[in-house]
Amino acid sequence: MGSEEAKKKILCIPTKEHLSYVFSDETLERLKRLFDVTFNDLGRDYTSEELATRIRGFDGLITGWGSPTLTDEVFENADRLKIIVHSAGSVKAKLLPKSVVEKYVIPRGICVCNAPKAIAYNVAETTIGLMIMTSHRLYDHVFNVKERGIWRDTLPS
Repeated sequence: MGSEEAKKKILCIPTKEHLSYVFSDETLERLKRLFDVTFNDLGRDYTSEELATRIRGFDGLITGWGSPTLTDEVFENADRLKIIVHSAGSVKAKLLPKSVVEKYVIPRGICVCNAPKAIAYNVAETTIGLMIMTSHRLYDHVFNVKERGIWRDTLPS
């Protein structure tokens, strides 16, 4: 069996926009070199129904922002699935409902992992930004302009 035939099949469903934001060119090239990868060529996010029809025969699934719920139908067709890699932060219940985890993921021993570092800088920057906004009472100013038509309220002495 040649090295091309031995490659594990990966279905990568995030959009090209998501991939370019989260993965470096080097990482994508390495992924293509090590695995037989099928990328999302729809130009939009998959639906659960579309994923259910595409998942058969794949060993791995890469998800990301905008990925559909992994339903019973998806897992009923996921005959070879061994790993789900979420190329974002937390794996939310919308993506992977508890009922599906208990019925398919745990009994089949499917590995589920995520990539929290993919958005760690954005979360840290947002946190610092919100702290600065709070220290300058930005919300109070927005409220005053919107509700009272004044920019600055006098602070108590």
